[in-house]
Amino acid sequence: MAKDAFYWKRQLENFKSDNRAYFEQASKCLEAYCDHKSYNIFYSNIQLLKAYLLTNNPKPEVERRFLKKASRNKLQYNTYLELANILEGALSYYTDREDFLVKLKDVIEAAKKTGRGVLWVTYEPIISQVADELGNITEEITGRELKLDALGYEDYACSTSVNKQQIWWKARRHLLGKEELKEQFGYEATDDELNFTTGKESERKLAEVWEIWDKTEKKRIYILAKCTRNEFLKENDDPYGIETFFPCVDLTPLTNGKNIIPIPEYELYRNKAVQLNKLSAKADKLEEKINYIITTDKTNQDNVADMANAAEGEIVTLQTPNPIAGGADMRSQVGFVPIEQAVALAEHRELKKAQLKQDIYDITGIADIMRGQTDAQETATAQQIKGVFGTMRFQDQQKQVQEFVVSVYEIMAEIICENWDAETLADLTSAELPTEQEKAEIQAKIATLQTIKANPQYVQAAQQGLIQVPQVTKDEYRVLEQPSWENILQIMRDEKLRNYSIDVQSSATVFDDVQAQTASVQQLSNTFKDIVASAATIQSPAVIRGYIPIAKMQLMNIKCGRAIAKQLIDALEDGAEELEKQISQPKENPAVQLEQQNLAIKQADLQRKFMADKEEAVKSAREFALQEAELKGRLINDAERNRIKVLEEQRKRAELEAQAAFKEAELAAKVNIDTNIPGEVRTLE
Repeated sequence: MAKDAFYWKRQLENFKSDNRAYFEQASKCLEAYCDHKSYNIFYSNIQLLKAYLLTNNPKPEVERRFLKKASRNKLQYNTYLELANILEGALSYYTDREDFLVKLKDVIEAAKKTGRGVLWVTYEPIISQVADELGNITEEITGRELKLDALGYEDYACSTSVNKQQIWWKARRHLLGKEELKEQFGYEATDDELNFTTGKESERKLAEVWEIWDKTEKKRIYILAKCTRNEFLKENDDPYGIETFFPCVDLTPLTNGKNIIPIPEYELYRNKAVQLNKLSAKADKLEEKINYIITTDKTNQDNVADMANAAEGEIVTLQTPNPIAGGADMRSQVGFVPIEQAVALAEHRELKKAQLKQDIYDITGIADIMRGQTDAQETATAQQIKGVFGTMRFQDQQKQVQEFVVSVYEIMAEIICENWDAETLADLTSAELPTEQEKAEIQAKIATLQTIKANPQYVQAAQQGLIQVPQVTKDEYRVLEQPSWENILQIMRDEKLRNYSIDVQSSATVFDDVQAQTASVQQLSNTFKDIVASAATIQSPAVIRGYIPIAKMQLMNIKCGRAIAKQLIDALEDGAEELEKQISQPKENPAVQLEQQNLAIKQADLQRKFMADKEEAVKSAREFALQEAELKGRLINDAERNRIKVLEEQRKRAELEAQAAFKEAELAAKVNIDTNIPGEVRTLE
């Protein structure tokens, strides 16, 4: 069968037919919730449960599965860790911006009032026209937004199935005017197609547009409910690409067990609430009729009026008949209207009201301690026990709300992973990660530096300043250990690699006690110490592997922070691996160990003796060298003196020969040399 517009209109009609009884119940529940003319216990219960099931804004916690296996690879470990931090930061941004807590409370209130609450996640890309260098105009996604909408029971539809896993289509209703239809779909609507009014006839009429998500064909379809033409307003393929396909999560606390049609919780105690309202109204009317009335005869009317209107402590003079004359006193002249039966009836009705309220609290599970009502005669321990058992019935509801929030976070995280780019994620989370180009530039600098150091010619040229040596800082080395934006986005887009887990950290109950938290921390510390002490006595690797799951159960059963328990479990696993390695190593014979110790001592003694002998030999060699140098010095000095003495003798001999030659010349020439030669002439000896 072709899934045309008429086909989907029949599906919507079938949904309304199957849920007709539920819609009637939900409408009556809303009337009862807004009823202000009687004792509205339904309103007070809703307000209490809404505050009790969710007290503060739940914070997302994103963790990478199998993170320990990746710890051996530093880059891979940092990649998975950074991915979890980025997703957690993005989720926190949108939950803070979109008033997430307000939307969650609206869904919880709708679930408690009408039986179903739905939160719909919408991805809205911001498309702008951008001009390139040549002036060509193109449309690009310049921004991305996530929007959260809390839907009422009339704005949501789905296929009727046995359980939620079998739902194959879901839809939400949009109420749009003519201008909005023209702007969003380019459709000109007629007046007949605007079948919905916001209240009064004079107000603007709107058209019902259903946004249908077909899981079987992975399509999103828009149809106009009152359109007579068999056509879609819009049709496109799966726009988000998330694993669950549907971008919404519903909170349905109660069903009949046969299908997913909700049952409002108010239906469980509607009769009791109606009786309480009627009884409260009768009690109010009876209270108005019970009056304190004094009766008397006409003779004493003035005296009785003065007595009835007298203020406290005021003295009133009574003109009573003379007792001596046989008259009666004032007590015989005054009477009262009987109201004992009316007062007893009012007290009976108050007891009946209290019993009805207690019956309602028994049905809903709202304990006295949750409403702040305690018995002053009870001990603190007794009240604590009542509080613990009073909150046990709501643990399933709190868990259901927590799973609902986790499912919403998972849808938001998948939409972010599939559609957000690096620039948007950096703006949302302030994450500072390098790009592949930046990492490549640093790696090129390191490669150049290693090439220069490996070649002596380059080293010499660098020392002479002929080539420039790149400088790589410690921060740049750390950048190489960080993932790039391209790597982060690749993992986000890959379904197989996106193995993260999402949880919430929220104080779901208003009964968190400081003393209880302190006791939990102390219990956690003592349990961890006992586990470590017990593990140290185990000498079998197989027993160690079997002991770790038991120890993990002990730690997880203690009410404390999940992050703290996770850290203790990781430390416990690391310690268990180290202990298993130590136990697995073969143990040596004590005699062999003693022999090895003695041999090591002998080797140490021989080593010390060898070093002492070596030091003595070095000392002797040093002294011999000094003596040899001194001897050589003395020999050199004696030879030098002999050479100088020979030169001196040669010089003196030359002087004597010169003087003899002068004398011979003088005698031969008969010339007085002293007069012909200027200057002083000295005789050389």
